[in-house]
Amino acid sequence: MRSNNTRRWLTGTGVAIALGVSASEAPPTMTKFNQLCPAKRLLPQFEAQYQSCKRKQLAACEQFVATFRELLPEYDCQRPFDATPTVKYIVPAIWLSRDHEKYIELLSKLELRSAQELFASPEFRRTLDGYVAEMYLDQSEELEKRLRSK
Repeated sequence: MRSNNTRRWLTGTGVAIALGVSASEAPPTMTKFNQLCPAKRLLPQFEAQYQSCKRKQLAACEQFVATFRELLPEYDCQRPFDATPTVKYIVPAIWLSRDHEKYIELLSKLELRSAQELFASPEFRRTLDGYVAEMYLDQSEELEKRLRSK
């Protein structure tokens, strides 16, 4: 388990990769971005699912988890600041949301098995960054251990 002091040092020194951040250098052949990225299509319905799930609508919660899972990969997703003159990066689709943290908070509290499995997954942890990683990384790892022991 990482200590808070270690996390602060890693975050403060910019060594985010140690916390499992998932941003990759785009392949040299990738010249167009956000062509396959599902964020633009999925984020509006994801927000609606989030709102309905917060009102305890089970079907919406199940859809929220399924959509969250679809937003984890990088595809060809890129935010404006993920491109420099020399390097182009791709990021998880969920990072294109301005509300990433509130979605993670809800996911972390859902008692659905599918939500717990997603929250406890390495794929999910690879999308955690900075403060969000500090808040949820240990919780995700602990849940993974509990689910494995069942």
